Amino acid sequence: MEATTTGELIRRSLLGALLSVYMAKRGLRKGSLSGSGAAAALAVGLLGFATHFSFGFTLILFYFTSSQLTKYKGVEKSKLEDGYKLGGQRHAGQVLACSVFATIAGMGHLAISLGLLKGDVYGSAAERALAAAVLGHYACCAGDTWASELGVLGGTPRLITTLLLRACPPGTNGGMSLLGTAASAAGGLAMGIGFAAADQLGTATGFGPPSQLSAMECVVLGLSMGFLGSIVDSLLGATLQATYYDTDRKCIVPPEKGSQKGVVHVCGMDLLSNEAVNLWSVLLTTIFSGAAYAAYDA
Repeated sequence: MEATTTGELIRRSLLGALLSVYMAKRGLRKGSLSGSGAAAALAVGLLGFATHFSFGFTLILFYFTSSQLTKYKGVEKSKLEDGYKLGGQRHAGQVLACSVFATIAGMGHLAISLGLLKGDVYGSAAERALAAAVLGHYACCAGDTWASELGVLGGTPRLITTLLLRACPPGTNGGMSLLGTAASAAGGLAMGIGFAAADQLGTATGFGPPSQLSAMECVVLGLSMGFLGSIVDSLLGATLQATYYDTDRKCIVPPEKGSQKGVVHVCGMDLLSNEAVNLWSVLLTTIFSGAAYAAYDA
C-alpha cells in the first residue's frame, strides 16, 4: 500500500477544480446540464480528483462520452419519447445518481491512503475493494447510458422479464436490443480502459499512488459491470417503473399521461422514477463490485 502525500493531494485537487469548472461551464453552454446539474457536477468532479486521479478521470470520461451519445440523433430520439430533452439537460438528481456512491467509496479510499483509517481491517485489500467499487460504479453508469442512448435506435427491443420473447416499443423500460446490449458492454469496457490508463498516467506524472488494480482487472471489471449493471437496470425498470405508450403518436409517454385516450400500459408498476431506478442499479452494482474484490482478496 502506497500512501498519498500532501503534495499529490493538492495537485489533484487543483486539477480537479480546473477541470470541474470547465466541464460545468461547458455543460451549461451545450445544454447537457441544468444549473443544478452543473453545481452538482462541479462538486463531485472536485471530490473525484481529490480522492484519486483515476477516479476523477473516469468520472470525466463517463460524463463526456455520455453527453455526446445523448446528443447523437437527438431529433430521432425525441420522436420516440415524449418530453425528450435535446442534449440531456441533466439536473442535480441525475448527476448525483451517477456519481454519489463512487464519491463516497473514493473518500474511503483516500482516507486509507492518507492513513486516517488504521487497523488490520484496512490496507491494500480495502483499497482494492473500494477502487473496484468506484470502477464498477462508473462502468454500470456508462453501460446503462450507452445502452439507453444507442439501443433505442437499434430496432425493436424485447422485454427482459419475458425472457426476451415479447417485443416492445423502443424506449420501453426493461426493453433490450442487440445493439443496446453490445453498447452496455462497450460502455463498461471504455471505463475500464480509461481507468487503467489514468492509473498509469497519474502515477507517472506525480498525481498519486496507483489504485492497486491491475490493467487487466480494470478491463475485465469494467466490461462485466457495464453489462451486469445494464441488466440490473433493465430488470428494475421493467418491474418497478411504469412504461406507457401512445399508440397514436407512436412514442413513450410519462405515467401521468397513462389515462389519456390511446395510451396503453406496456409494463412495470409505477413505484420508482427513472432516477430512482438508476440510483438502485448503480448502488447494487457498486456494492457487488467492492464485495467481489473483498471476497477475492480474503
